[in-house]
Amino acid sequence: MKHLRTISRNPQLAQETSSDLTFLLAILGLVGTLFGTFLTSFLGVFDGVLTALGTYNDIKNPTTT
Repeated sequence: MKHLRTISRNPQLAQETSSDLTFLLAILGLVGTLFGTFLTSFLGVFDGVLTALGTYNDIKNPTTT
């Protein structure tokens, strides 16, 4: 015969060490960091594309005679 033992505990709330405002500020900081990273990457790729197009244009249309 199996013996069942019930475990009853009162629910405990986690201690609140930060407020909602600090949480929102942390999320905004994270979003700002991600946006800055993506913007820097996009500008780097865009600069590379412009450089490649300029080089292609110089090869196809030389300015020296």
